[in-house]
Amino acid sequence: MKKYLLIILFGILSITSYAQKLSKNEDELKKEYLERAHKSYEYKKAFEGVNEVKINVKLAKDGTLSSAQVINQYNNLLASHLGPRKTLKGVEDVINKKGDAYIRYTLLRCAAKLALEDAAEKSN
Repeated sequence: MKKYLLIILFGILSITSYAQKLSKNEDELKKEYLERAHKSYEYKKAFEGVNEVKINVKLAKDGTLSSAQVINQYNNLLASHLGPRKTLKGVEDVINKKGDAYIRYTLLRCAAKLALEDAAEKSN
């Protein structure tokens, strides 16, 4: 009886150890793809676009830039993703509410795209 309990215990420990290794590898892969995604053109473009518009909204409110310039900039850079806006207040609201989420979305999309490309290469 003791012998069977030891075998079962050994099996459970082996499975647990294997599951921990898989989890660690999965976390390392996620980290690798996120690091690569941070370097992607798409992510940099989204990050810079959102932050540039945030800065320019403040400048427009201070009177350094015209509202029309900032609205045009937003509509040219981000309207296709976050929806067009007609007022500075509308631009400010959407950037504050959705800007960071859009950057995060772009990062995760890039990471998923890189993982898919790697998987396709490995399958060939």
